[in-house]
Amino acid sequence: MPKSLVSTLVEVYFNTAYNAPLMSHKGKFIASLDAGTARPHTVLSFCAWGANFYRDENGKGFLNDHGFVQVWAQKAAQMAFREVEEFSDDTAVTFLCLALLWHSQGSWRNTYLYFGIAYQMFTVMGLGSDSTNMDNSWEAESRRCRVWACYLMHCHDNGKLSSFEPIALSPNLPLPWPEEDFKAGSSESNPVTLTSSESNGGIYAELVKVLTLWTSVIACIKSSDTNFANIIAGIQVLDESLVKYWRNLPQSLKLTPSSVSTTDPFWLPKILLLNVVYHQSFCTLHASIVPLFCWTKEDEDWSLARRSSAQIAYEHACSVSELINAVVAHSSNLTNMPTFVAYSAYCGCAIQIPFMWCADATVRQRAHVNVRANIKIIKAMAPYWKFADLLRVHVGCLYNIHRRRHIVLEGEPMSVDIQKLTSNRINARYARTSILEFNGVLWKKGGGLPVSDQVPKNLDIDDEGLSGGSRARSLDLPSDRYEAETFAQESTGHSTNQPISTDGFVRGPLSNSAAQASHLEGSQYLPGTPNIFPSQQPDAPELEYQTLDVFQPFSDPAMLDLFPKGDIPDLSEFDTNLLDVDYFELEAWTDNPGDMIGSRHDSAASWNL
Repeated sequence: MPKSLVSTLVEVYFNTAYNAPLMSHKGKFIASLDAGTARPHTVLSFCAWGANFYRDENGKGFLNDHGFVQVWAQKAAQMAFREVEEFSDDTAVTFLCLALLWHSQGSWRNTYLYFGIAYQMFTVMGLGSDSTNMDNSWEAESRRCRVWACYLMHCHDNGKLSSFEPIALSPNLPLPWPEEDFKAGSSESNPVTLTSSESNGGIYAELVKVLTLWTSVIACIKSSDTNFANIIAGIQVLDESLVKYWRNLPQSLKLTPSSVSTTDPFWLPKILLLNVVYHQSFCTLHASIVPLFCWTKEDEDWSLARRSSAQIAYEHACSVSELINAVVAHSSNLTNMPTFVAYSAYCGCAIQIPFMWCADATVRQRAHVNVRANIKIIKAMAPYWKFADLLRVHVGCLYNIHRRRHIVLEGEPMSVDIQKLTSNRINARYARTSILEFNGVLWKKGGGLPVSDQVPKNLDIDDEGLSGGSRARSLDLPSDRYEAETFAQESTGHSTNQPISTDGFVRGPLSNSAAQASHLEGSQYLPGTPNIFPSQQPDAPELEYQTLDVFQPFSDPAMLDLFPKGDIPDLSEFDTNLLDVDYFELEAWTDNPGDMIGSRHDSAASWNL
């Protein structure tokens, strides 16, 4: 591998991996690279990471496209396994890097395999041992930082902290030094720990604290306690802990939309992550008892507490969206955004999409702006993170269901009829997990991780509507052009007066052609397109719905009848992958949804439909 390419990819690694400064001191690593003393497997793992995020001057990721990421990652693992019995920190770093890399590639099993190896190595070497607690040397701090990097990855995974008790329960293990001290190689700051109320001003020290709170939030919402009074009490305790954390956080680390443009571009993703985890903790904690937000079964008990929690979750979801909107507007390159940001954007969509049909114009407009920003960052991160690409599909599922079954909310949650917040007739086995837990949707029921192409993409939605709870195996995603026109009409209350299907789903496997043509009776169509499906009464048995046969020649009259005047349009403009959020036509959105009413895509208008 050319030395110049190695240098470029290592630079990409340090610029895009959120935990790179914890894993290795950049200056010292580059010096060891130049001297030829760096561990080859560590170098290769960094290069594999860089190859995934590297883009040439034309924006092409040719190294990833040609398989270099996988080849180098596998080679780095083979080399590291040969040295695993040496119990070197560098070997553990290689496995941690590969774990996060395989997560970006969607190889979930490899992620947990390599993370588990790194964790076991640190455990054997003395995870959080007293020997490193009081040592203030740079070498001891480097060891602690790598242990903290492992700890942060574990916290991301919603894992219980029991396996990290030497860290989570230790009152003496210092948090990472302030970043400038670590870069300089020495620190005069007083050590702070997880139990300290003080702050040393370091980004990673505060990130450790807030992600520890995040694990407590996940433990709370997954509790087996069915006594709702106990659940509310637990929520209140964690709410107060989060408020206290924010109160003690240095002002320099509190990100606002106006401060995004003045924040150091290198540290912006890390500071954004810190702020997003804080807000997301409130969202998950409080949305967990609001059926409209988390898609749980209808429950009207404790309505006052649920309304209050709905307002808190809504406000923090809006705060995340406003930060994301500022980042998207300010940054042209989002490759360095941690994948947790995409997850929080997805959760924010789940909370705010219902307000896109709100009767209050101000609330409705805010929902449009925020959901658009959330979807933009998910789409921007999708080429680099398979999990973000999965969220791209899931947010389409959530939107599509709300679009078909939406209710008109009066305003913000505190002014909404409580029954609208607590009523939910849609059962989706994976929806709650995908909304409330980062990575939770990746785990199979009962344990175990699937291969990358077996993750549920339609959230296993079961619509308990008028059709009696038919299973939704696929979702009806409208075509791009028609959705651009009707989306604003529906969300602003200007209906097309077309009835909604009593079922609202497409039966059978979803194909690109079926996504455009296979609508149930009563669904919206491209103007001028005939309804090729028989009508069905709510109590009638299921029918075999016709589908558009893509293998039928276009010269066949049955095919030509589908188009106005028998003219065949240019189909090259259609997106070939409709199971995502591209049908939102984001570029056509405006900050005021009312401005979109009556607009029509130019090429669609040229069809004279």
